[in-house]
Amino acid sequence: MRLAPSEGDFTLYETGFSTDLLDRTGFGKSLSRIVEGIEDPLVIALDGRWGTGKTYFLRRWVAEHRLSNAGRALTVYFDAFENDYIGDPLVALVAALTNRLPPADQSKLDQVKKFAVKLFRPATRIGLALATAGASIALDEVMDAGAEALREEAKEALNDFWKRESGRQIAMVEFRSAIQALTKGGDVEAALPLVVVIDELDRCRPDFALDVLEVVKHFFTVPGVHFILGVNLDALASSVRIRYGSEIDAMLYLQKFISFSMALPEHVGSTRETKAISKYASHLGQRMELPKKFVGEVREQLEAISKGMHISMRDIEKIFAMAALLPDEAKADNIFLGWRVATITLLIARVIKSDLATKFLAATISEEELSAFFGASRNLVSETLENGERNPEFKHRIALLYDTWRFIARDGVTDGSDRWHHLAKIFDDFGRTYEARKIPEKIQEMWLNQYRIV
Repeated sequence: MRLAPSEGDFTLYETGFSTDLLDRTGFGKSLSRIVEGIEDPLVIALDGRWGTGKTYFLRRWVAEHRLSNAGRALTVYFDAFENDYIGDPLVALVAALTNRLPPADQSKLDQVKKFAVKLFRPATRIGLALATAGASIALDEVMDAGAEALREEAKEALNDFWKRESGRQIAMVEFRSAIQALTKGGDVEAALPLVVVIDELDRCRPDFALDVLEVVKHFFTVPGVHFILGVNLDALASSVRIRYGSEIDAMLYLQKFISFSMALPEHVGSTRETKAISKYASHLGQRMELPKKFVGEVREQLEAISKGMHISMRDIEKIFAMAALLPDEAKADNIFLGWRVATITLLIARVIKSDLATKFLAATISEEELSAFFGASRNLVSETLENGERNPEFKHRIALLYDTWRFIARDGVTDGSDRWHHLAKIFDDFGRTYEARKIPEKIQEMWLNQYRIV
């Protein structure tokens, strides 16, 4: 049994989509066609909530672009969150180029550094000394580099430079020209467009995240250079409001920097009927060697719940990690269906809706809350129409989830419906209905009380 699936061997710029579990190869090809086919500089936001797989996709796309998508552009992957300790993002972006560009471009890169140094803030000279070294160095060397970078005469020279606005404007033009020169030249491999992927931008400090956007806008807006941002635009909009106040139209502000946004597909397959989260759940269950009936129930509940609320790939990983720690008897094929349903609902609610998890556990959840959680609208859980005819929209699985928890919350007291007498038998061979409300607490005590994954 595995607690979590292994990602396998991965090497940045070398590992592409060796497997296409979530059917995102086609999306990657579309992205490649865009950045290869348009010369004007683009800033594309790959928008999605946390845990939707943006980082997984982008870290493989930077390799797949050339390996399988016939891309010519040189891709550069930049993790903004790992670099937000640096005062000026221009430092970190130039360092990323330094580590990625081929040796044939070294002379052009030297020009980029030459003009970029005029644009760095004085406080970040230590960052420049470290980042442009192209490698990590020991702490005592850091101090030496910092002392050298912050020599008094250097500070005075830079302070004088900042006072000369015309000089700064000239430096900006020269920097852009040096960046554009990286995309042109004689050697085919050295003369390629650039695509810089900036990931995890929404996890950064608000000031750093917005500084990154401004650096991209003001310094890198040249033909043949594109940026792809892995970001949650709603979270980034919050950063805008933190900096500029709650009254600002944050999305309108972001439109100044972003050309357009895209989103990873939520479904897989040519018919687009299967949700990506459902496919991923099946994959995890198999990789973690969990019983098929148990995995099938998890998948079906996720499909129902996801109609009304967001469930991320990261949520699914947490759910299955918790499932892997359950004792075998809780996952056995011969467990009563009602107990399996209740156990899995408690697991899922812990991860995605903790406020309702306490109500499920205490069996105090209302029918309105159940309806919203499982997407159990009246037209989906009623077997017949008002005129007595069969309801073509009736969904048996959603009705089962809804009725199972209604049975528990009502302590087995019938609602008078024809299918009520079948419910007791999914918990007990004899259909006994007493102490139904204690079932969640028993599940908690027997199987769930020993761990919590955060």
